[in-house]
Amino acid sequence: MRLPIRYAAVALILVLLMAAGGVALAARTGTEERPAFRIEAMHASGTESGTGTAAGVARNAPMRAGSAPRPQGPPSPRSVFDTHQVVAYYGNPYSATMGILGEYKGDELVRRVKAQAAKYQELNPEKTAIPALHLVYAVAQASPGADGTYLTHMPDEMVEGLIELTRANGMLFFIDLQNGKADPVAEARRVQHWMKNEHVHLAMDPEFTLAPNENPRDDIGSLDGATVNQIQDVLQATALESGIGNKIFVIHQFRPDMITNKPLIATDRDRVDVVIDMDGWGPPPGKLSKYEAHITNEPIEYHGIKLFYRWDKPMLTEAEVQALVPRPNYIQYQ
Repeated sequence: MRLPIRYAAVALILVLLMAAGGVALAARTGTEERPAFRIEAMHASGTESGTGTAAGVARNAPMRAGSAPRPQGPPSPRSVFDTHQVVAYYGNPYSATMGILGEYKGDELVRRVKAQAAKYQELNPEKTAIPALHLVYAVAQASPGADGTYLTHMPDEMVEGLIELTRANGMLFFIDLQNGKADPVAEARRVQHWMKNEHVHLAMDPEFTLAPNENPRDDIGSLDGATVNQIQDVLQATALESGIGNKIFVIHQFRPDMITNKPLIATDRDRVDVVIDMDGWGPPPGKLSKYEAHITNEPIEYHGIKLFYRWDKPMLTEAEVQALVPRPNYIQYQ
């Protein structure tokens, strides 16, 4: 579906302005779906190999003098959401249209997301509001590219710089995969080494997870419940092998068909916390109805909502978000 007429002129201007810089904008409908931002010809400097050097957190078993090393079992499952509510800033540093990560950098970005989290902390004394950054790492493209995946990956240096920035500031970090025509499980394995960091977590956008006959210009993709479980297995193994806390897996949704076979999504991976993040932009009535449809009426382990500084008119207030039933565990701003 296309933009309402009142947005069409704005969208056209944005497309024309950004075309010269290599950024293409496609927008979905206001109250039902979200603006889909894609970076065209985002040729980042540095490697796309995905092979970083971040080391996982390891715990060594205590040893007695003269004894052989004793294997120590992994720690008990521990979820961030047991004690925290996550407030994240979303986007890509190469594009302001993709979210706030493209508008601010470094200390100023950290200052702003911490200030946003503090507003939720005032309203939620039961849990600690923890700020996070959410990077779109694998970005859907308008053209298939040499490998036919419609996908570009960000350089390792960008990812590892944000991993260190968030670690230094006591924040969480999410790596978001749009997948294109690449295998979602293979894409998850590509970033698995970064997941070995205690504070680094995964997200996927079914909108850009495409079937063989689909393309990101014309189609809205989907992610199947069985595939979600395969990715959970990757994250479960990562947490166990690295001896770290649970891995969070955020999945965006704004239409029923974006997650096929949703009831198949397993909740028995005790080291993985699956979040369905209610995506979609527009005025409050549309967002509230979508939250009820995809979150309240289809309960998963954990719940999220996405808010748009530019596109939600008016944007839900922090108090309105906290009043949602169920209360979101994960709150994202674009």
